[in-house]
Amino acid sequence: MRRTAIGFVVLVALTAGCGTDPPRATWDDGGIRVHGDWTIEILDEDGTSDRRLQFSNALSDLGADALVSVLTRQQVVGPWEIYLNGAPAPCVNSVGSPVACIGVESGNGMVEAGENVFDTLDVTVLPGTIRLLTTVTIQADSALDEAQTFMRTCDPDRTPEQCFAGSSDFSLFTFKDLTQLDVDGDGNPDGPIDVTTGQVVQIAVDISFSSG
Repeated sequence: MRRTAIGFVVLVALTAGCGTDPPRATWDDGGIRVHGDWTIEILDEDGTSDRRLQFSNALSDLGADALVSVLTRQQVVGPWEIYLNGAPAPCVNSVGSPVACIGVESGNGMVEAGENVFDTLDVTVLPGTIRLLTTVTIQADSALDEAQTFMRTCDPDRTPEQCFAGSSDFSLFTFKDLTQLDVDGDGNPDGPIDVTTGQVVQIAVDISFSSG
């Protein structure tokens, strides 16, 4: 009889222990996603809108490496940049060679790099989002085939201010192949995007983060 009572007590204790385990937190196993949502407005020289394009692009492998370096304090964040390129290239540098059009933040060490560099890039912070806004002027007839964002970084012995104003490494953060851009929504690529000398390109990029 005593053994039966002891067995019953042990069984109750085990059952109670199982019933009082703290609930496990449930997490979305989809990971963290980085989004690059672009809006490009192409204006004629008189200011009228020629085209408005919207598309998304993805985080590059180099961009992922840069994020890891920054989050682990191996690198310091510097300025952001936006590149538009094409065939032939849509801008010219100080010696007249065809190159990409580049939007940079004012005060960036690249501002004096050439005619193709425009210090029109503004960076603002929204909830969960980094917004990049810039304007560049097309300097040569071109078919745009690449849209890119770059994040510059420096070694951790430099302050963010020093990194911003001086030379630094740069990493391709997000990239879009514009030759594959489906402008009219019919499922077929419509790129590259033709532009002519003197047209103004206004660019807005929202880099955001989500789970799942």
